[in-house]
Amino acid sequence: LNLALRLLLRCPFIVLGALLMSLTISVPMTLWFLGVTALITLVIVLVMRVTVPRYHEAQNTLDKITLLTRENYAGARVVRAFSRQQDEIDAFTAAAPKFPGVVRMYHMAGADDYLLHIVAADTAAVQSFVLDYLTRYPAVAHTRTNLIYRVEDGSAWIPDEL
Repeated sequence: LNLALRLLLRCPFIVLGALLMSLTISVPMTLWFLGVTALITLVIVLVMRVTVPRYHEAQNTLDKITLLTRENYAGARVVRAFSRQQDEIDAFTAAAPKFPGVVRMYHMAGADDYLLHIVAADTAAVQSFVLDYLTRYPAVAHTRTNLIYRVEDGSAWIPDEL
């Protein structure tokens, strides 16, 4: 505010005073002074026409980056939890069963929302699967890997209605 007041109120009076003083000294120099002042004003206006929109664009981009950084740093997606989280979950649930190596995907209740049963050649392939596929989706907050050493069929009876 101080800068704006100084620019808009003081500068015109200083320029007007300098113009009057130059008239008392030399009329040709006054014409040069007016020409240079007009040229400087034109350059300033042109520079501002180009830079102000770029400044606003850069400021908006910086605001978006700051918002995302704040969300990630706090560990919670404050805005996305209300506006885009369902879209992110839908995108993940549509894509995950098609990932290479996925045998089944289970939607679960409890601490974890999804269980992906995958087949991988070794632990490096599991790591590659997690890094290349799972971490790309914003809906995936964390992953936990469990290895199956052996499978045994049980003798429980399952009714046909299920």
